[in-house]
Amino acid sequence: MPPKPLHETALSPECPAGLPDYAELHCLSNFTFLRGASFPEELVERADELGYRAIAITDECSLSGVVRAHTVAKEKGTELIIGSEFHLEEGCHFVLLACNRRGYGYLSHFTCPCSR
Repeated sequence: MPPKPLHETALSPECPAGLPDYAELHCLSNFTFLRGASFPEELVERADELGYRAIAITDECSLSGVVRAHTVAKEKGTELIIGSEFHLEEGCHFVLLACNRRGYGYLSHFTCPCSR
């Protein structure tokens, strides 16, 4: 199923007229141990119910949930943004989002040594 046209998401019954499309850019699934509660599939389904244009699955040092999320996102027509959350020893943490296949490759390469 192709992504929803802009006019359908912005004017859906769940979103008041005039509001822009919404995308959740930092969402943890149950693949982030002790912090995420929902399965990736459930997160995508709920995002679709709420009329979100996109959702980013950003588990901690992992891309484990994105395969399950991708399957449901494709069915629902919701754009899936793939990312991951990282924590540095200094206490700083950040989220990286892949904007294309090349970025996904870099993110995959980066998560491998970080999860050890």
